[in-house]
Amino acid sequence: MHVVVCASECTNANKWALQLTSPQFVSNNLNLPFDSVIGDVAIGRGCIYTYFHGTSTDFSEKKEIIWGVSSCDRAMEKVTDHTVRSNNPSLATDAEWIHLVYEQDITGNHIYYQRGKLPTYIYLPAVLKQ
Repeated sequence: MHVVVCASECTNANKWALQLTSPQFVSNNLNLPFDSVIGDVAIGRGCIYTYFHGTSTDFSEKKEIIWGVSSCDRAMEKVTDHTVRSNNPSLATDAEWIHLVYEQDITGNHIYYQRGKLPTYIYLPAVLKQ
């Protein structure tokens, strides 16, 4: 999964850059109606959050799950379990929280909501002695 980002002068096409957000390959289950890896992007506290659905060759059941990744730590997060099909994530952020809504197909489609506190990154100066 990639996103295209721009920090300034975004009317200039040369200022846009492709950024890898997902270090793991995921795919979709072609036997089911959603035939693409659909994602959503939100920005919170300077980090780009990308959540999307997809399946992996590691799963015994080829059902899509919700994956998430942040540009600040790049750790892949499995939000849902592969035993239940989950898809169509939608994100929003505010000053403190990231909000995630997605569908799960258990016995018909159900809408689920999760939220989590946005991490605070503190950068401290380092003094090196030679």
